[in-house]
Amino acid sequence: MTEKNSDGYYVMEFDTTDTYNVVLNNGSGSQSRDFKNLNGDTYLVVPSGNYVAAKVMGGIGDDPSEKSVTLTIKPYSPSASYHIYVWTDDKSEPAGGWPGMKLTEKDADGNYIYTVSGYDKISAIVGTGSDSKRTSDITGIIDGSCIEITNEDCTTFKLTKPEIVLSKFQTLKKEAREVLAMTSSDYTASSWKNVSAVMTTANALIAQGEGVADEALVESTLESLINAKSKLVLANAGLSYAVKGKTTIVGVAVQDADITVTANGKSYTTHSDEITGKFTVEATALTASSVIKIDVERKGLSSGTYSYNMSNGDITSYIPPTTPPTETQPTTPSEPPSTEPSIVYGDVDLDGMVTVMDATAIQRDNAKLEMLTDEQKLRADVDGDTKVTVLDATRIQMFLAGIIPEF
Repeated sequence: MTEKNSDGYYVMEFDTTDTYNVVLNNGSGSQSRDFKNLNGDTYLVVPSGNYVAAKVMGGIGDDPSEKSVTLTIKPYSPSASYHIYVWTDDKSEPAGGWPGMKLTEKDADGNYIYTVSGYDKISAIVGTGSDSKRTSDITGIIDGSCIEITNEDCTTFKLTKPEIVLSKFQTLKKEAREVLAMTSSDYTASSWKNVSAVMTTANALIAQGEGVADEALVESTLESLINAKSKLVLANAGLSYAVKGKTTIVGVAVQDADITVTANGKSYTTHSDEITGKFTVEATALTASSVIKIDVERKGLSSGTYSYNMSNGDITSYIPPTTPPTETQPTTPSEPPSTEPSIVYGDVDLDGMVTVMDATAIQRDNAKLEMLTDEQKLRADVDGDTKVTVLDATRIQMFLAGIIPEF
């Protein structure tokens, strides 16, 4: 490559509108990984001339969320030689089994460089190759971290991590990925629908790509998604064994959660199994007048309190928690037909339908990007507070998700 732009970066243009793949190399054997499905303007960086650590810094394609981790190891002395043993959360060993691989690649300052592809966090042990001359377990290593070995035997070290500052768009992608990794049945249907409604807008913005998606819409959608996630309610636990005269209480809840069981006026704490969700407590002997109450908490979220009265009988097999029946509301005489022209509340863009684009129109108005007309503002005020705010956009999203039947 020879052509450079005004900032001194190498530039290459492709006469295509399709996606393309790229491998960077120095012509002498060092090369990057395959960057796949790139599209449009893309920016690649080779840190400190280390092609193995090359990464996408901007553009569309080759999702930068699947970053590699490039680690710098600062030796105790210039002549020090080290091995590195690496493991990940999924128990893979990228550098091979113990004691790992010998470090050979160095940067311009004489520090060792090691890169793991496909992970955003790793754990490692750095040593001389023996069981005694090595660091302790070093966990939580992220891209750009540095391990400084501070004595000859590698038994002391200093770990430095870079400060990670994500853009609003990247933060929205991170929050959305967390939702995709969740299991909807772990939460109540109503609270999950609220998250799903916001995810409709989030997915549309993410598909547009950073730099294309409107920044104000990204920010408001991020705020709505974080708010919806914080209001998630865990599904109630259910009982599978509770028998009068017995002290054992067995139930099933969401996996890997803290459980509080109250019986005969005393509370007992336990933890649900991380795979099956099963939990067991030993209480005082149950009687016909015993009431069992179960509360579930996990990662700052909680369930409603599940309650079972033993007067309803023994439980010897799993009984899922039930939802109280909805009360039937009394009917009222119908109003005479109105001669006023009807207003389709929620149809902000006046296309005859209520869609996610109507919520987007409200968000754009709030961000002062595209102002609504008086008629549009009338239709946008779905919560009836005479103002057009992000709350109206949220209610439209809730309506589209089936959380509320009407405005």
